[in-house]
Amino acid sequence: MLNKDFRKWYILATCCGLSAGSVGICLNSSGVFFLPVSSALGIGIGQFALQTTISSILIGSLSTLTIRIIRKYNAKGLISAGIIVAGMSTALMSRCESITCFYVLGALRGIGCSLFSLVVITYIIGNWFTERQGFAIGTALSFSGLAGAFFSPLFSHFIERYGWRETYQIAGLCIILLALPGTLLFLEKEPSPAVRETSNVPTQGKNTNRTGNRGIAKSAPVFFVTVSLLSFFVPALTGMAQHFPGYAVSLGYSLTTGSLMISAVMMGNIIFKVLLGYISDKTDPVRAVMAMLMLNSLSVACLLVLYYRNGSSIWILSASFLFGTVYAVGTVGISLIVRDIFGADGYVSVYPVMYLLISIGNAASLTINGYLFDYTGSYGTNLTLAASMGIFCLLLLAIIRQIRFGKSAVSCNFKEFQN
Repeated sequence: MLNKDFRKWYILATCCGLSAGSVGICLNSSGVFFLPVSSALGIGIGQFALQTTISSILIGSLSTLTIRIIRKYNAKGLISAGIIVAGMSTALMSRCESITCFYVLGALRGIGCSLFSLVVITYIIGNWFTERQGFAIGTALSFSGLAGAFFSPLFSHFIERYGWRETYQIAGLCIILLALPGTLLFLEKEPSPAVRETSNVPTQGKNTNRTGNRGIAKSAPVFFVTVSLLSFFVPALTGMAQHFPGYAVSLGYSLTTGSLMISAVMMGNIIFKVLLGYISDKTDPVRAVMAMLMLNSLSVACLLVLYYRNGSSIWILSASFLFGTVYAVGTVGISLIVRDIFGADGYVSVYPVMYLLISIGNAASLTINGYLFDYTGSYGTNLTLAASMGIFCLLLLAIIRQIRFGKSAVSCNFKEFQN
């Protein structure tokens, strides 16, 4: 039997594997297949990329349902089933001869991933960690970026050497190997009463955040609306990163420099997720998120200045690294804010809604940025819009902070808000 003092760290390691499999491979590494598969099928890249969009939307839209099912029934069995469905549907894409087949399997992959998505991961970590909760969530979710950074070039190498069909089989196997062993060996959705007593872990159904859930019940609708807007506009900023190769080329740099910009963003993605969680533990989630968004605004401002006043590649890569802060906010930051405001019970009801908005914002951002450049012919417009959205998000956080900490409070009871 595992030592009770260390059990939560086994849970964290398992959640790292879940994050790497569900988001790291299924979503963050999917882009390497776009060109070779669309070329083989004789269709456009956008038409093929829709299968990943289907997966992403289903993960977000089903999160409300899956978190309630996992909370009520056997989490280990349901999550294991989701891992197998996601892994097998990815592997079976190697057999597809038409785009319709990819759409069907993309939908199945999305259904499977919804059972071990970020909503489920943050829920489980929140049940196990009272202290260092931000660090734990940041560490687990950083593995989605780490897996994307590791597996994208690896899968690209396999595609060149073995072909995309064989690589899809490898990708499906990697999902299962990363996520399933830890789930079967260690996963428990919440501590047993004995573990709670000896390990000082949270009690289910009670708010255990550092501030004692000091929100005001009558302000719950305002919180809900402001956090909802934040959940949409923060991930909408991420779409700009995928256009960094075009940004670099427009400045006269090579496509390689553009690829290095994306790599720098992913490094920032990994590091700032852990850093945001650490700062949140030391201060509070709202202040930590504000710090990250300020760094992101600095990044966008630098890229905007460099667009009109061409600078060295070192400055461009440094600004790209800072841009990775937005990924930390969209996953770790919003999760911590929701739990801090609405407590453990409210989190189950509220965060799945926010995750759906995060998914929609992510999906919309790529298309919006693409059309905006097509219409204006300038990335300066895209960056100006990104700067405006960053300022708007900072204003939303200022509102949340003023209401959250500016008044003495009784419990922010989300059930009362629902009624």
